Amino acid sequence: MDDRIARRVAGRLNGLAHQQWCVLLSGLPGSGKTTFRKQLIAALDCAPIVVSTDDIVLDIAQREGKTYQEAFETLYGVDLGREALIQAKIAREQLQPLIIDQVNPTVKSRRKKLAWLSKNYLRVGVYCKVDYATAAERIKKRGEYGASIRAHDLMADIFVEPAADEFDEFFIVEPTSWLVAQ
Repeated sequence: MDDRIARRVAGRLNGLAHQQWCVLLSGLPGSGKTTFRKQLIAALDCAPIVVSTDDIVLDIAQREGKTYQEAFETLYGVDLGREALIQAKIAREQLQPLIIDQVNPTVKSRRKKLAWLSKNYLRVGVYCKVDYATAAERIKKRGEYGASIRAHDLMADIFVEPAADEFDEFFIVEPTSWLVAQ
């Protein structure tokens, strides 16, 4: 993935001397959310707190000797939401910037997560948009260390593309065009 988008977003965020911000990533499994997150963090002047479903599941899988898929299926919807909320509360209490790296499939789920923040946070949405074939290829390359095609298909059934009016600033990342900002 071209890092120009991440550098552009980081440039905007690095210019916010006294304002807290949250980047909420949204996209189906295999869309490039975590790749974008890593590129963004590399370009930032600060170290944000990160809420990541994949990081939480991998940590639990390693501790319990399970595969990613086994850990995900036992945790889905219960502990993942609690773990994410804990990290968001830490960011809010410490007035730290925050990156939420999760599927965030519906308007309701995105609103709920953005409601975790105090009113002074700049809410930045980044939609990682990718076609099914590209996502399937990326998922296949991950092997046991990521979401399955089945998880992708289940999320795709409920996924509602994010819109600019959900955020203060909004970016769309697509593999075919290096940046669409709205």
